[in-house]
Amino acid sequence: MPVTVKNISLWREEVENQVGTLAHTLEPVAGAGANLHVLMGYRYPGDATKAVELYPIAGKLRRPEKRGYPPLQFRPC
Repeated sequence: MPVTVKNISLWREEVENQVGTLAHTLEPVAGAGANLHVLMGYRYPGDATKAVELYPIAGKLRRPEKRGYPPLQFRPC
């Protein structure tokens, strides 16, 4: 089975490690109708923060405030 590998730019936001933070962080993404190919979330060992990484950020996802959501805080890695 052939496999295609390509470089992508992940987008990351670091958030507090609390219950419900992931859902709150992804609410504008879901509200913008995103079709994500990659979504990763992980906690830094011994730290009170975690990282959320996703791909792609394009089209409607760049301007969620037009749909009543706050602007995304994700930045390229």
